[in-house]
Amino acid sequence: MKTRIFLIAGAVLLALASMLIVPGAAHASTGGPGITCSGGSSCMIEVENEVHFGGNYSQGTDNLGISVTPPCYWTPLGNAHTGSITIVANLADSQEYGGQLTGILEQIYQQAYKMQNENPMPPGEWYMQLSTSAQYDALCDKVPFEFVTPSKGGAVNPPPVPLTPRDLAELAIAVMQFPTANGMTTSPKGLTTYSNLPTFVAVKMRPPVGGLHYSGGMPYVAVSAQLAGAGATAWGYASTLKLNVSGTGYSLTTSGCGYLGSPELIKEPAVVARVGTGGHLDCGVTFREPQQGAQVTAKNVWTVCYVLQPENEPGTAPPVGACHVYGQMNPTEWNKDFNVEEIQAGNG
Repeated sequence: MKTRIFLIAGAVLLALASMLIVPGAAHASTGGPGITCSGGSSCMIEVENEVHFGGNYSQGTDNLGISVTPPCYWTPLGNAHTGSITIVANLADSQEYGGQLTGILEQIYQQAYKMQNENPMPPGEWYMQLSTSAQYDALCDKVPFEFVTPSKGGAVNPPPVPLTPRDLAELAIAVMQFPTANGMTTSPKGLTTYSNLPTFVAVKMRPPVGGLHYSGGMPYVAVSAQLAGAGATAWGYASTLKLNVSGTGYSLTTSGCGYLGSPELIKEPAVVARVGTGGHLDCGVTFREPQQGAQVTAKNVWTVCYVLQPENEPGTAPPVGACHVYGQMNPTEWNKDFNVEEIQAGNG
């Protein structure tokens, strides 16, 4: 930590040394939910009302339970009198600054100098910003002190916690909405199929808030997150449909699958319904023996990537070669049970 942090009174330092970041109330200006912590230095950021989101998002969604350590946190120094006296004394006497205060420090010094003896005392609280790791010292020192006035309800709460662009990228991913399953279509229809007869598989999706975007015929979702000049945009893009079967004696055909499964079943269901034993199958399963309760599972896997550039807005495709892959989200999933009977004339 830098010199100025060690200039605070010993009792405050002792408290800082032993404290964990505890749940914080909302910032007075926005009603944001502040910070909650699970212990130690690992804290879940809950600042959705502080961050400006755009795109396919839903506040309150938490896709991965993403946990990040905030780079900075705020600790109270005192009211307009006691806090101002501490700040004025520390800044004036600090050997680090030698009395040559510039920029934000000069502004803070002048504000505290004026407030320390004001009568009546201005309502509010001084806060000091500290870094959670030495690598964040410079970031947290940009605004080392801030005076917060009460909200309309009278509460005085810490200022918003600064977030790095990477934090914002993870928050964008956490609130990203993906399509949900909206039924599986097969040919033959119903819950019965036949051994050695191609069973075509296609699925339907319920679009997320804001709808789906498309690039090269494939769908994707996008969310931007911005706060105090920092920002990031994340994209989730779909795979082709993945098929799996719980059963015995079968073969899968996935070479022709699109993101919704069989293009032939979607475009020409009547033609597909006439395909007989050994016929062409673009996406689906062929059972080789009769069985009960075979289950076909279809999944669309969503891969997420992000960029730390606030000018990228949702609705544009992920930048080729410049999008950092974050990982895969929980897939959109469909399933259907079949009873497989002996082959009959026709395919139902």
